[in-house]
Amino acid sequence: MNKWAKISAVLIGLGGLALWFNRAKFSPTVVSPVSHETIVPRSAQAIITNNPTTVIAKSPQQIIAEFSKSGVPKLSSDQIELFLKGKNRGADSLLAAYRLSQDPAYLKEAVKNFADNPAVQLEAALRAPTVEERRQGIEAFKKLSPDNPLGNYLQADLAFTQGDYANAAEGLSANLSNGTLPDFSATLFQNTESAYLSSGFTPTESKIAALFAFNEDRMRSLNSLQNVSDNLSELRNHFIQQGDIDAAEPTVQMEITLGQHIQNQVNPALLNALVGQAIERRTLESLDPSTPLGTNNETVQSRLAELAIMGQEINGLLSSLQAYPIESMSSEELNQYTQHVQQEGEIGALKWWAETVSHRK
Repeated sequence: MNKWAKISAVLIGLGGLALWFNRAKFSPTVVSPVSHETIVPRSAQAIITNNPTTVIAKSPQQIIAEFSKSGVPKLSSDQIELFLKGKNRGADSLLAAYRLSQDPAYLKEAVKNFADNPAVQLEAALRAPTVEERRQGIEAFKKLSPDNPLGNYLQADLAFTQGDYANAAEGLSANLSNGTLPDFSATLFQNTESAYLSSGFTPTESKIAALFAFNEDRMRSLNSLQNVSDNLSELRNHFIQQGDIDAAEPTVQMEITLGQHIQNQVNPALLNALVGQAIERRTLESLDPSTPLGTNNETVQSRLAELAIMGQEINGLLSSLQAYPIESMSSEELNQYTQHVQQEGEIGALKWWAETVSHRK
């Protein structure tokens, strides 16, 4: 039985896992819980007027600069209600309304009317105003999406913030099996875009507002996953300092798995790939380079080499686009770019853009 098989054996019993976490007889500095209240950006002055004859078309560069400086324009309650009416107050539209308004009544309506919708319960797990509502959302999401690791990671994050290491252990142990982090950002993008279109914003403004929402959505779940990683790293270092290698080994496997899950998320965002690689690399660098990984003759050294190549590919992609940022796109190119984001993720969209601009040289 190799080292990683032994680690897996250690993690079979949840009772043993609870004891494992509680062996840390200290009070670790737990990462402060992520604020699940969206910071509503400052409202910008209306981008367009109600009189279509006075509309001055703006380039994507102007709009992005404006939104970055003053915040994405906030929709009024009347505008949001008009959007919901056009969408028959469906689950996805209610979630978009909650994101745009931060009115908990929209989230409660979604949970009440669409309790069997995984995206609704994930929203509650990530952003409900109270800890108890988030806990209920986590449990509901886990039941609805048992093959998705995110519910268990959110359980661990919440448990860590409350010092409940046994509950964190239960969540993390479940994630050693295969699974892919879910992605509901495409529907969020579409509904955010529709909300702005129905409120009188131009197609380009609406798409850029949706892109801002897309990036914020990814940051929310990523913050929780980063908290889990930081707590695991702290536990591992503590166990090593105490000379308790048997307790330290499971944290290594869990952190590696976490890093890989983040990298392999459906339709990966650029930041997810970078953070996932950093988490995995940080953990692997704490091990002997010759340590075997898995059953394919892979070692810590060979995996670190793979991560280095992956990082170089992303850096190369970004370098090739330095002279062609998103702000330089035409409205039609922005339209194509956002389609690629929804279908392939941010990395796939950036590769499409790099190929597009390469033909200009």
